[in-house]
Amino acid sequence: MISKLKVIFAGTTNNTSLKSGMQLPLMVIISLVTQVVVLSKTSIMASLFGVNPEVDAYNVVLNITTFIFSFLATGVTTILIPAYVKKTNDDAVNSFLTLIYFVSIILSLIIILIQKGLWSFFSNGNEVFASTASSIILLLLISQFFNTYLGVTTAYFQILSKYNIPKVCTLITSVLLVVLMIINKRMTIIELSIYTAGTAVLNAVIQSLLAKKYGMTYHIKFNYKSFEFKEMLMAYIPTIFSAGLYQINLLLNSLISTKIGTGNVTILSYANSFVGMINSVLILNLLIYIYPKLSKLILKDEEVGKRSLLQYIVVMNFFVCGVLIAYVAVGKDFLGLLLLHGRFTSHNLDMLFICILIYILGFPLSVTRDLFYRYFYAKGNTKATFYNSVTVSVINLVLSILLALIWGVFGIILGSVIGSLISAILIIKKFKQKYGIDKKQGLFYLTENVKIIISAILVIILIIGVKYLFTRLTNNIFINLIIMIIAGLIYFYFMYFSKSKLLSIIQKVMRV
Repeated sequence: MISKLKVIFAGTTNNTSLKSGMQLPLMVIISLVTQVVVLSKTSIMASLFGVNPEVDAYNVVLNITTFIFSFLATGVTTILIPAYVKKTNDDAVNSFLTLIYFVSIILSLIIILIQKGLWSFFSNGNEVFASTASSIILLLLISQFFNTYLGVTTAYFQILSKYNIPKVCTLITSVLLVVLMIINKRMTIIELSIYTAGTAVLNAVIQSLLAKKYGMTYHIKFNYKSFEFKEMLMAYIPTIFSAGLYQINLLLNSLISTKIGTGNVTILSYANSFVGMINSVLILNLLIYIYPKLSKLILKDEEVGKRSLLQYIVVMNFFVCGVLIAYVAVGKDFLGLLLLHGRFTSHNLDMLFICILIYILGFPLSVTRDLFYRYFYAKGNTKATFYNSVTVSVINLVLSILLALIWGVFGIILGSVIGSLISAILIIKKFKQKYGIDKKQGLFYLTENVKIIISAILVIILIIGVKYLFTRLTNNIFINLIIMIIAGLIYFYFMYFSKSKLLSIIQKVMRV
């Protein structure tokens, strides 16, 4: 695999930067279309099932299976990209992947064996919940197993700057899933799980065939004596626990939400789905674009890598604050258009809007943390991020439980946002201690971030004021779209008025 990468790199070095830059807008467009399809799925689910124990069971099982395989999948891409950049030996890479697949199968068998205890724990004695969960667990395990494999092909395509191949494959299978849901108007939760598993397998098969075409090969291998394999494994183990701790928090959030009333876990799952949509369209695309570049920059010149990291943070925070402005302007109208029909009520809508808003308020914090994490990953230092995750996960859990007692499902999400704040502060402090930040550069980029945040806050205050004064007018989605456009222009004006260097920073980032 690595030897073939060398050949490919040799033939594409001169135009890779240009091609990857051109692909970024296309990545966003494809992701946007994909998320529209995913939203269609959510809309159909809300209409068919509303909020009930069967849907709660589906979401809990999905969270559990995602939790299990996220231990493995997140770290795979994190470790493989630097390995491809360094052109690690084929035997080491294949041995690493063989170990991952073997552990995936073992974990799946364990979950199947202990499932009765799990459903008893999560169901609160609801027999419909327990029965539904038992019927769909194997199907969703299959779905998540194949999604784990996608982390391998995605890493391979990213290092070749072919970012959009995995996205197109996912779009095709997502459309197929929604078409099946539309055709089957009397669909059951079990049938939904069958469709989910089937499209996941199809996606993995398509991507595997395409990756093979571009030179990716995999053979079962386990050379545990290889130094490079041991090096990959030692870097990978902390990422397992880092990803796992995050997934534990999500799982515990689901558990807490089941304990504070029926339907809360579904509201929380819908909120996570919509936030995931925003992440997929904007944040993850930018991170996918940035991480391979950052890895190469750090390998070439660490100081350039650190400066680029600070520039990437400014650019990403500008975009995520823009997302917050857009959500305040039209978010509720958008959610109502999608969900306010069938068995989904206006009370459910109000709860969902607030949940997503709290999540989005934490976006600048989580983006900053994730970018610093990727610098550590690129340096092969996964222990620092692991220790940070342990500390924050404990704080997050305690806060979520305490705040849930006061504010219910809103408190669970607020606990996560406060956890993101603490996480960002701790990892920046660790970064300064380990790698250092030039004081002049640090102050400059901090000032640029402050300008972005203040501009966003002022625009949001204006939007809320207009909506408060003209309540009847702003109940119309088209008027709110106009408000959003005007708010966006004001946002840009505030950035100009504050003498922000954002445009020059973006130009520097795109030239890398």
